[in-house]
Amino acid sequence: MTLPVSRKIQHVHHADDSVVLDYEARFLRRRVLTATSGLQFLVDLSQTTSVDQNGAFILDDGRVVGVVPAEEELFEVKGDLI
Repeated sequence: MTLPVSRKIQHVHHADDSVVLDYEARFLRRRVLTATSGLQFLVDLSQTTSVDQNGAFILDDGRVVGVVPAEEELFEVKGDLI
């Protein structure tokens, strides 16, 4: 079985499918990802890239897989500024 390949990222407002990635996982160059529908695809970019919200992987067959940031815990840092 040959996986669909994405060599391109674009900013989009509509996608055919989505993939949920945390902050660290959105830095990538070459990796197999699984979309929410179960579709597996290979990301093969020319260099390590940070994918932002509204970014999408354009697959070689024309499908668009949007990136959804995963929910993550946040830390609140407090301190004396003086």
